[in-house]
Amino acid sequence: MKTRKKWFAALIAMMMVVMLIPTTAWAVSSENGKLVNAFLKSDPSFNTNSISVNMESVTFEESLELQLYSNETLLTKVSLNTKMVTPGTYEELTGFIGVKSSDEYWIQDAWNPQDALVPTEVRLCIDGKVVDSVDVFTTFEEGGGVKITDKDWISFPGTAGGNIVHSYLNESNGRITVDMKDIYFEDSVVLKLYSGDKELTESSLDTTQFKSAEYGELTGSICISGTSSS
Repeated sequence: MKTRKKWFAALIAMMMVVMLIPTTAWAVSSENGKLVNAFLKSDPSFNTNSISVNMESVTFEESLELQLYSNETLLTKVSLNTKMVTPGTYEELTGFIGVKSSDEYWIQDAWNPQDALVPTEVRLCIDGKVVDSVDVFTTFEEGGGVKITDKDWISFPGTAGGNIVHSYLNESNGRITVDMKDIYFEDSVVLKLYSGDKELTESSLDTTQFKSAEYGELTGSICISGTSSS
């Protein structure tokens, strides 16, 4: 009888070990992937502007995705091109979230970087599951960095922004006057006049008179008859 009890006890112990194996394996896999840092990176020599993301201890079978957020608003996401990088285990890996630029190793959703939506966080998604997140910094130094600010993002190449305060018909010159604020541009500023969904005309800022820069206030005009620049 004692031998039979010992045999049943051993059997129960073996069953418990077998039952614990999947749970232990899951616990290890849930810790897979770590975001080390994410920071703004501009390289004029290669005409690239991006948010560079450093990762470590990454293992994936099907997909690896980086999601860029402004608080809780998803701005864009990039997926590692598995035709260029074979799924597996990587001790170190660097990702790029393009700002008006792209990288052949990372397939990115189209987006239009706006000054008003400052990126604050990057999330790491492995095989469809978010495993880690990290704040976005302007620069990264050993031991720490500086969190991104509104001014940092506005001045970063590739972003666009501005607000129209109001527009009104100026009867004295037959134009529609448009008052704007917080304008930052690199190449152009265009005002378009619509009637419903139909575009009637447009007016472009004369960049020979106004250079690429940040303007706290700016006034433009749309000529109703003939042509004119703002």
